[in-house]
Amino acid sequence: MAGRSRQAIKYSIFTVIAALCIWQMMKNLSWESFVEGLGRTDWIWMGAFVLTSIIALVFRTLRWRALLMPTDPSTGVLDTWDSINVGNAVNAVLPGAGEVVRTALVTGKKENYGKSFGTILMERAWDFLAIAIILILVIACGSANVKSFLSGLFSASAGGHGFRIWPLVGAVALAGAGWIVFRLRLKYSWCGKVAETLEGIPGGICSFFKMEKKLLFCSYTAGLWLTYSLMSWTVLKAVPDLAGLSLADALVITIVGNLAAVIPVPTGVGPFHFIVMSTLTVLFGVADETGLLYAVLYHESHAILIIVLGVISYIRKSFLKQSAI
Repeated sequence: MAGRSRQAIKYSIFTVIAALCIWQMMKNLSWESFVEGLGRTDWIWMGAFVLTSIIALVFRTLRWRALLMPTDPSTGVLDTWDSINVGNAVNAVLPGAGEVVRTALVTGKKENYGKSFGTILMERAWDFLAIAIILILVIACGSANVKSFLSGLFSASAGGHGFRIWPLVGAVALAGAGWIVFRLRLKYSWCGKVAETLEGIPGGICSFFKMEKKLLFCSYTAGLWLTYSLMSWTVLKAVPDLAGLSLADALVITIVGNLAAVIPVPTGVGPFHFIVMSTLTVLFGVADETGLLYAVLYHESHAILIIVLGVISYIRKSFLKQSAI
């Protein structure tokens, strides 16, 4: 009951944040300009966006399967594909729950759950590395206003002691929680289950070092983030007022969009749109309506795609499960 209460409070807080973001976007918006921009959208480029999004999912599937192979060689490409799609669809409704769901779907075995979840943590570590590399590329190749913006952002972040101390506080808190769970694993059954999962996580994290084809895994990661950048670029091309922006500018939006997507708001509506819109208006001087149009085209098209693919994958897995009975 307490866990459900905490979840309800968390989602309530982020729902309020989403509502504030939506209100901030809408209060001075000209809907006539927005609708006019929507009418001028190049849907051929939006078709390219959908195709690129599917290619990105293929790279994610191949990359995750490569990490899963050392812990469970029987994992198939289609099983991995379906698990990711269903997890993405769940994340659209319950942010964060999708990672748990896709891990459970791909393993099917309790003893492998912790290791499989550890591979997701390894995925996230590589994604952070990719973001750092993209930042370096943006600073090297980006326009003057982008460089100025990023320099000011990181100098402001590094200036305060809080930026340095909070990651340490978080790490200590997590370590303390883990220690308590292990101490109580024999007394409480739920602690035992959590401890069993935690024990498997290091094996999943170390799966990268057990892979035979590490270079292929790195290629999957590079391909994934290249397609992420192309997704941003294709939507820029679809909006006439943004079509003149370069691939380097698309890299900036890719970083901002992925960081904004981390905020666990149900359906993702609000913070993503507000942050991406603000980035476009501040960095590139476009109208609010143009920035919002970009965010809506990107987010809603992608959301529809992952829900459709998630439903198809869920039906396929359900059919295979019934056939096996």
